[in-house]
Amino acid sequence: MKVTGTLQQQAWLRRELPPVEQVTRGVWSVPVPIPDNPLRYVLSYVIEHASGFVVVDPGWDDLASWQALTDGLAECSVPLDAITAILITHVHPDHHGLSGAVREKSGAWIGMHEREGTLLRSPRLPAAPRASGTCAGAVPLKSTSGRSRPSRKAGPAAPARWRARTAT
Repeated sequence: MKVTGTLQQQAWLRRELPPVEQVTRGVWSVPVPIPDNPLRYVLSYVIEHASGFVVVDPGWDDLASWQALTDGLAECSVPLDAITAILITHVHPDHHGLSGAVREKSGAWIGMHEREGTLLRSPRLPAAPRASGTCAGAVPLKSTSGRSRPSRKAGPAAPARWRARTAT
């Protein structure tokens, strides 16, 4: 692995939230705090494409996390309405918690592996506790694997295995 910068590592060692960093042209790392958690933060990524931006793992569903994400987007000069897609690497709440709020403000589609969508719909999954004062969070998603659905915004088409839509 090649380390391209040391600011995040230095901040981790100082137990501080690292700064927003431009990783490479068109790619930014935005730290989003996880309140009252030893992990401290998740790194969300903002990736520019021809018709807007993709956000990867927007972070924990909490007002402080939402503020950090939106401040980070502003620092990258990315308005919420320019986000066309939200990709979730896995459905832990520190990665997926703000995906619904970002979708609500941007109109972006949410993509994840279809097995993650199945996990979200599992009746055996306990309801996640929500801290008081949280912002609008994620909603259960249904896989639309194999079915095409037109996007409300121009942008890259979601791979079929990543397409998701709001449960009805």
